[in-house]
Amino acid sequence: MKLHSIPLVFVLAISAALPAAAETAMTPEVSPPGDIPDNQAFVPYPGQGFVLKVPEGWARSAKGDATRFADKFNTIEVLVLPDPGAKGPEAAKESLLADLAAKGRAVAITGSAVVKTAAGPALHVTYDSNSDPDPVTTKQLREENEVYVWGHGDHMVELVLTAPKGADNVDSWKLISSSFRWQ
Repeated sequence: MKLHSIPLVFVLAISAALPAAAETAMTPEVSPPGDIPDNQAFVPYPGQGFVLKVPEGWARSAKGDATRFADKFNTIEVLVLPDPGAKGPEAAKESLLADLAAKGRAVAITGSAVVKTAAGPALHVTYDSNSDPDPVTTKQLREENEVYVWGHGDHMVELVLTAPKGADNVDSWKLISSSFRWQ
């Protein structure tokens, strides 16, 4: 009997096309890494028609209309999105929750409301999720996330704050989200 080898590229392409099994929520760390220090300095980040404060010294990367700031296990992502018909952040709720459920990793929504901010009303969603696997160790962490969505004219800005679940970043996240202003 002759054995045929299947090219690895073909196997990877097939496995990527198949739906993934439901992911199980990771157990949060007992003493989670990722607290933003109380003495962290924050600097203004001028975006596309807005400004907000971000931690000084964090690594910054950009791809298209998305900018990411990262340090260890913490990330801040800012996305500029179209808002056809200027429907505002309230209208973004349904699509945001559906997107989180479809693309997220063991997502558990913990809160959702429209809140008042200095920049106007914002959709505020909180949820827990698993991190992406570390590319070297494949280890994952349970994360907590906050999303704010502001609308302005024909576009919206989505701010996503992520840290290991249980990290004490409440004050830093409040400073960052409340610093958002339109220009």
